[in-house]
This record gives sequence, structure tokens and C-alpha cells, in this order.
Amino acid sequence: MAENGLVAHGYTGKSDLQGEIGWGRGTGWMMFAVGSVLGYCPEDDVAEKCAEFVDGTMSYLLDTDNFSWSLGKKEGPTDTSATGPIMWGITKAKLNRDGDKLPNVSIEKIISVALACLRDEKDGVVYGASGECLDWNVYNDRFGHYKWGQGGVLAFIALLRNALNK
Repeated sequence: MAENGLVAHGYTGKSDLQGEIGWGRGTGWMMFAVGSVLGYCPEDDVAEKCAEFVDGTMSYLLDTDNFSWSLGKKEGPTDTSATGPIMWGITKAKLNRDGDKLPNVSIEKIISVALACLRDEKDGVVYGASGECLDWNVYNDRFGHYKWGQGGVLAFIALLRNALNK
């Protein structure tokens, strides 16, 4: 992780960061794991580190209740392939630990982000995902419907919906 707490696109060696620092989709992939760790990990020190990562990530949420394709670039386009997985992990952690480890994330905010994701949905298809990265630190500006955006958003919405319907 970079000094600012953001995930890099990749790493060589133990600490040599490669590619975009704060890459949203990569943060989402990391958050898939964090959500599960926070949900089931009995070790308080590990849970505390995970909660710090969640709080740090949430500080990059845009006013539109989406994440940018690169978290540190608030002026950049929003990205469903970042927002969906990030929020799945945060929602999973919030629901499984009864929120005790995530006091700074409310269910109301999670619902607001879900509604923002649905603004990019039409006829069951989620748009607004960033396109393929072409290499280390080589990104394109194509946004549309891609499976990596569709899956993360639908997993997040389904998890939240199931929790709210209990």
C-alpha cells in the first residue's frame, strides 16, 4: 500500500509500487477480502487495520456517492467497477460484525451508494465501468458495460437487498 493508504495497480517485490496509486478497481478487489476478514476475523489488531482501510477508502467517496476510477482523482469519471466491489466488501463487513468495527459507515450511506450505482443501470445492465487497462499504468478512457463492473455492482446490490429484506 502507498503511504497515503491507497492500493496500487500492482507491486514488484515487497514495496515497489507499480501503476496507478489508488486504482479504484484494484481497491475493490482488495475490499472483497477485507469485507470477509472484518466479518469473521476474531483478531482485533487485524480487524482494526481492515477498519482503517475501510475508513480511508470511504474518505474518497465522491459527492455523487460513487468512487472515481482512481480514488485520488476526484475530478475523474466515476467507475462502477470500483464502486461495486468496494461497497460489497464494506457492506459485508458492516452486516457480519453488526457494524461494531465500522462506526463511521452507516447503512444509510451504503443505501445511498447503492442508489447511485443504479443510476448507471438500464434493463438489468450496469454501465459506467472503466475499460480494460492495457498494461502497467496504461489506462484507457473507455467506460461502458463490462463484466467486471456488472458483477461487482450486482453482488453489492444483492447483498444489501437480502440484508434489508430479512
